[in-house]
Amino acid sequence: MKTSFCFLTLAASITSALLSQIPGDDSKIRTQEQLQAIQDDADVNRKCHQANANYIPSLAPGKYAASAFHNCFRTSKQIFEFVDTLTSQNANLISKFPISTTVKGQTIYAYKLSTSAKPKALYYESLIHAREWIA
Repeated sequence: MKTSFCFLTLAASITSALLSQIPGDDSKIRTQEQLQAIQDDADVNRKCHQANANYIPSLAPGKYAASAFHNCFRTSKQIFEFVDTLTSQNANLISKFPISTTVKGQTIYAYKLSTSAKPKALYYESLIHAREWIA
C-alpha cells in the first residue's frame, strides 16, 4: 500500500512537472512563464514598430542618428533596409557588394565605407547574435 502510494505520488509529481514545460519552435523546453515573457517582449516590440514605422522616408544625411529607426529593436530585414538606404543616399561614401552565401543559399553582403583609393581597413561583423546590432 505504501509502495503504491509513493509510486502514485511520484508519477503525479513527474506528470505535473512535464505538463508545466512546453517545447518551443526551437525545440527548447520552456515553462509557461518563460513563454509568456517571450510573447510579452514580442508584443512590446511590435507596438514599438507600429509607433515608429515609416522612418525610411525621413532618413537624410546629417539626421540618421535622430531617426525613429533607433527607437526599437529591429528585424534583420529592417536593418538591411536601413543600411541599404544609407548606401543609396551616400553612394560616394558607402558601397555594397556580395561576399559569400549562407548554407541556405542567401547572399551575404559587405558594406565598404571609403572615400580614398587606399583606405585603412576595419572589419565589423553584426547580426550574429540576437539584438547584437543595438548593443
